[in-house]
Amino acid sequence: MQYFDIIGGTSTGGLIAIMLGRLRMSTANAIAPYNLMSGHVFSERKFFMQDGSFKATKLEEAVKKTIKQYGDLKDEQEDMLDKQANTDVCKAFVCAVAVNNINHPTLFRTYEAPRTSPTCKIWQAARATTAASTFFKQISIGEPGAEVRYIDAALGCNKPTRLLVEEAQLLFRAHAIDCILSIGTGQPQFVSIPTPTLFQRIFPTRIIDVLKKLATDANRVADEM
Repeated sequence: MQYFDIIGGTSTGGLIAIMLGRLRMSTANAIAPYNLMSGHVFSERKFFMQDGSFKATKLEEAVKKTIKQYGDLKDEQEDMLDKQANTDVCKAFVCAVAVNNINHPTLFRTYEAPRTSPTCKIWQAARATTAASTFFKQISIGEPGAEVRYIDAALGCNKPTRLLVEEAQLLFRAHAIDCILSIGTGQPQFVSIPTPTLFQRIFPTRIIDVLKKLATDANRVADEM
């Protein structure tokens, strides 16, 4: 049974958007693979000073296994673009950012849209949206010689509700938006700037942490909407 017309997400939210919107898994069917995926991916840390704390190959393996089991073609190399997406099936997109243009999120869509999307496989879109810099290394997507490197869009687009509304307005021009359901953005947090110590004046790590919290704040988006 289909409940939504379009689903969007960033990072783990993007992974869930792919499972529900692109692979058309039911919520019940998605829970177990998601838990298994998490256990497999985060079971082993990489050596210190490597790019990312965990192995991206483990994430790719887990995502490909899920695609092979639940995808329409049972093929781990299935395209992100859904050949059925022009019908009434639920559409989905996930967010990432190109490392050379982090001000503007890139949407990897399952459907044709007036705005262009990168051409890629489902697993590549999943890798791009989950490539949090402290967890996984970047991923390069594109033709040889024209690849673009992506990371997740948590900084600035941790809660892509506004993008979801824009996409819905592009796709369903004749219809009003009846309902928006936002899940998994966490509890609101107070962001404050502590009085700097002498050490913090030289190495302002706390200020960096404050800026990170501001950039990933999801509650502000909810207030604006």
